[in-house]
Amino acid sequence: MDDPVTAAEHAGPVVDALRTGLLTDLVGLGDVLTGRAVARAAPGDIVHCNSVGLGIQDAVQAAKGERR
Repeated sequence: MDDPVTAAEHAGPVVDALRTGLLTDLVGLGDVLTGRAVARAAPGDIVHCNSVGLGIQDAVQAAKGERR
């Protein structure tokens, strides 16, 4: 997510997942891409990207995913 606070308040799927307890931790996409945060700590961890930012962010995310 580009901004976890904004997503928690305005991104429907994220709001619902937080409310039901399905999602408990939000990490900004920028933090993951720059190495300040880890998106997955274990193979079973699930990452959901609710793309609400700029198209260039989607392109970088896709490029990062191809290298894994």
